Amino acid sequence: MFYLKRFLVQHKGKVALAVFLLLGQVAGTLLIPALVANIVDLGILHGDMAVILRTGGQMLAVTILAAGISAWGSWVTSDLSALFGREMRSLLLNKSQELSIQQFDEVGISSMITRATSDITNLQRT
Repeated sequence: MFYLKRFLVQHKGKVALAVFLLLGQVAGTLLIPALVANIVDLGILHGDMAVILRTGGQMLAVTILAAGISAWGSWVTSDLSALFGREMRSLLLNKSQELSIQQFDEVGISSMITRATSDITNLQRT
């Protein structure tokens, strides 16, 4: 947990951007039902085709914007994940270089390989 906190503090700008983009994606997703309600309440019930077309255009614009924000957010979070994995593997390699032969034998080669691959990959996905 210490390394995760340190990583998040070191990369707080990219983390803040990821959170901001996630909020933008959520706002875009939640705006669509409100626009559908406008179509029903103001367009269909009153028979106003101009309101229906205008609101449909707004829905299309919101959808395109939300999709762009979602794609950008996915890129930022995957970049953060890859950066986290790289830093964790580097820390693990540095730590393994500090171990004596006896300590390394206690841990075992198979355990070190598991820690360097499977465990860090699971942390990245999380």
